[in-house]
Amino acid sequence: MPNKRLRLTGGDRFRGSGVLCAGAHGLTFNLLRRRAGRPQLKRDPLGGSAMRSSLLLFALALSSSSAIAVAQDYEPRHGFWMGAGLGFGPASFACDSCDYHRATANKSSQLGGWAISLGLGGTPSPRLRVGAEYSGWLHGLKKNDSLPEIELISLLVVMYARDRGGPFLELGAGFSNYSLVQGTGDPIEPVAKTANAFVGGGGVGLNLGVGWEFRSDFTPRITYSLGREETLETAGGTTVARGWTHHVLLLELAIRGML
Repeated sequence: MPNKRLRLTGGDRFRGSGVLCAGAHGLTFNLLRRRAGRPQLKRDPLGGSAMRSSLLLFALALSSSSAIAVAQDYEPRHGFWMGAGLGFGPASFACDSCDYHRATANKSSQLGGWAISLGLGGTPSPRLRVGAEYSGWLHGLKKNDSLPEIELISLLVVMYARDRGGPFLELGAGFSNYSLVQGTGDPIEPVAKTANAFVGGGGVGLNLGVGWEFRSDFTPRITYSLGREETLETAGGTTVARGWTHHVLLLELAIRGML
């Protein structure tokens, strides 16, 4: 009996050849093994579990720090605050009757100078701050020279347009003092503490300021102050000026933030 081979339908599904031998007790499949190829490696798109964990931790830390920064940026004002600033600007002087050169050691009625300010207070509401502020203006840093000095200690009220950042308006009123002092030339301690003022007088002062608060607590502002000391006298009691007034206009770079 001729040996017949029947091709099995669907043999291609096994990628081999199926052979049926007549007279056999069963079916015998001869699967032709295909040639082994190079093993295929399945790559991790993140470069492995260690790299993936590092990236996830980094993303978590980054998102957490961003959330904290945003929360701090938009945190409304509250609690105690402290501020400090450095400013520059002119001061002008006037009097009803005076020996102007003796009172200022200068001939000009307007003198340039620099100023510092220090403040401390509380925050009744996010758009209102109150406190006290010291500001001092000095004409230059000349060593062993007579320098006009203006000091103002005031109660301060600051009103804001927003809960955080933005424009503000401030008003202050307090005690003003004018003196003609001896300079040291030292920016840390510009006035000689051992020498008495050549001329001096005290009175009342007012302060008005406008500025902008950035979210970093950087607070540039423009301030105008008016002081009236009435009478200036020497250390010996001699009257040098009556009806003495001064005006100071400053551009100040300051920081005022929550404690």
